[in-house]
Amino acid sequence: MQVPPQRTRGPQTAIESLGEPFDPRLHDAVQTAEDSGHPPNMVIEELQRGYRFRGRLLRPALVRVSVDTAEMRGGSGSDGGV
Repeated sequence: MQVPPQRTRGPQTAIESLGEPFDPRLHDAVQTAEDSGHPPNMVIEELQRGYRFRGRLLRPALVRVSVDTAEMRGGSGSDGGV
């Protein structure tokens, strides 16, 4: 597992999220967006920075995550069982 790049500021460390794959251990997805410029499940916007303190999660980052256009339209192309 690759650890995302981080910035250190005193004893707390900012979690760099933008452009990283969504990680539910570090991120809280508050919005999703259809974005053809990014692969699905990538963080496309950081709404609030997350932090670690001495290696433990202090606050998750609030992020917007890209989704596949098929997911936004209701799934894998089935008609919903009708």
